[in-house]
Amino acid sequence: MPERSKLHIPVPANSKEFFSTQMWLVIFSLHELLILVSPWIPFPIPSLSVLRGNEFFYQHAYLWFQWDSLWFMEIARHGYIGVKGVPPLSTTAFLPLIPFIIYILTPWGVWLLTQAIFAVDLWLLKHLLQNWQWSVADGHWALLFFALNPAAVYYSTLYAEPWTVFFSLLAITVALQRRWLSASFLGACSALTQGMGGLTGTFPLAAFVVAATRGDWRQWRGAFLWGIGSGLGLLFYIGYLGVNFHHPLLFSSIQSSPFWSAHWEWPWAQWWAGAKYIIFHLISSPRINLGDSNYR
Repeated sequence: MPERSKLHIPVPANSKEFFSTQMWLVIFSLHELLILVSPWIPFPIPSLSVLRGNEFFYQHAYLWFQWDSLWFMEIARHGYIGVKGVPPLSTTAFLPLIPFIIYILTPWGVWLLTQAIFAVDLWLLKHLLQNWQWSVADGHWALLFFALNPAAVYYSTLYAEPWTVFFSLLAITVALQRRWLSASFLGACSALTQGMGGLTGTFPLAAFVVAATRGDWRQWRGAFLWGIGSGLGLLFYIGYLGVNFHHPLLFSSIQSSPFWSAHWEWPWAQWWAGAKYIIFHLISSPRINLGDSNYR
């Protein structure tokens, strides 16, 4: 019997011309330029009183180490229960993989590694688009938007996003090669980066459904193994919280506490709220008093 079709689509004959290395390097360089200049782009700086009420560890902020990055650095330095000046166990809202990597490599080491990871992300995305037979023009635009969109700065800083994207793209790549065990491990890593990292389990779920409808039980078993990894990653952290704090779902319940006030919103709600905030400040005060803050 003929072999059933695999997940990947045959590469076009002109694949070598799909994306040149030079174009990949240009897009990566533009992204790095955005990252390098971002700390010096003028923007309204909150007063010290605002920072004290909204950002812990602001006194340690500099260059690309801001906001969530500071939480990761504090957890890496002191652990989940040793961070001072914050509500007890509020740190458990952050999953453990990024603090662990920072603990091993130091913040600057991780920042440098993150730049390399973004370069790999572009390369992986390039090959996935090539595998899916995107046109050259569409592929160029996709990579440009990925590298230069307003949220792209998070892909090269000490946030969870660059690692979630990296593990997700790499998991999809090895799954297309039917290396299911590797895809399962990478899915577990993605689930340990942040709460949203567990949503990468939708990829093996889709592969699972497609394989079942085609009757490809070998691929069905592989997709199931891939999906197990995403679940096991989150279960690892749940088990850690249960053993150490006797509350397996603490990372979820702590986010709905008054301190974090996390809640679901409609798509684009934050963009609309941000736009109203900008308009309000443009009308009320052309310039925001810097006060005694040297926060950058």
